Amino acid sequence: MKKFLFIPLALGLLLQSCDLNHGIKPENISDKDDWGMVTFTLSNGEDLLSVRSSSIYSESAITSLTVVVYNSSGNTLAYGSANANSLSLNVPLGTTGNSVFAIVNKSGDYSSFTKEQLLTQVSDLSDNNAGSLAMFGGKDNVTFAANQPVEVPVTRFASRVEIDGITTDMKAPHTTKSFKVNSIYLINACTSAPFSQSGTGSAWMNKKKYEQGSCDALLYEAFSTPREIQTAAGVKNPITDKHYFYCYQNLTSSDTHGGSWSPRRTRLVIETTLGSDTWYYPIDIVDANGVLPLNSTFTVTSLTITGLGVKDPDDELNLGSISFTVKVTDWATGFSKTVTY
Repeated sequence: MKKFLFIPLALGLLLQSCDLNHGIKPENISDKDDWGMVTFTLSNGEDLLSVRSSSIYSESAITSLTVVVYNSSGNTLAYGSANANSLSLNVPLGTTGNSVFAIVNKSGDYSSFTKEQLLTQVSDLSDNNAGSLAMFGGKDNVTFAANQPVEVPVTRFASRVEIDGITTDMKAPHTTKSFKVNSIYLINACTSAPFSQSGTGSAWMNKKKYEQGSCDALLYEAFSTPREIQTAAGVKNPITDKHYFYCYQNLTSSDTHGGSWSPRRTRLVIETTLGSDTWYYPIDIVDANGVLPLNSTFTVTSLTITGLGVKDPDDELNLGSISFTVKVTDWATGFSKTVTY
């Protein structure tokens, strides 16, 4: 199923002419160039998601904005930062071949970097928090002209994994045992990404299993009291609330299970207890091309556990033990695809 929403998050540049001159003229600027103030504004979205009972994640909120403008040679022409969704910079009007980049919700001083160096900088998953998600975007061949707006799209580094609920449909002899969900988390999660937003980063967390770390708020959720979704008397108590997780792009094309660590598919793991035995239910988080691209959402729905899982969270699960639907959505374009296993 394809659904085009056409709701891209974009950085709008509102150009206003004025008589302010600049004392430093980069190499593609002449004494005849007119300088003017450019107001860079990034509009706030209103998509608020409850990720934990005590916190709200805003996927489009803007808490900080850094704008870097380069001339045609890739050298810095203007630079500014603000803890807001807009700022103003002085730029030459009428010049051609400029590039504009926006770094959103990520602190740092990028004023000394050339354009080429900026694109090699790295965002870490820890740049994201309950108040904001890190974003980046740019546009080349920009000509500044008074009263002529320019839009530069920005893209989240992270992708979102959502699970909408869990229920059971166990068969005998497992119907007379208590079945509890202890935790839900991502393993084999890539946690770094270059500003160029190409390729897979080099940093990983939860390699093959959960390990407590600095990004647990994004990768892991444990229930303070395990959620009993099936009692020993066979009464079902499905989980109906949503749970959200965030990780970075993973374009690893080949997959493997067990063995020594090597890059592999990111998996959503449901850790459970049936009676006194622990069972894991890993789900590969990939799109139709077998990868996890940035700025996408993966929604797991209608998850029903029907049999025993696996003893290791990175093992391959027999899909006869579980059924679910995954909808993959591109945040940027609104494309969605439903895959049923």
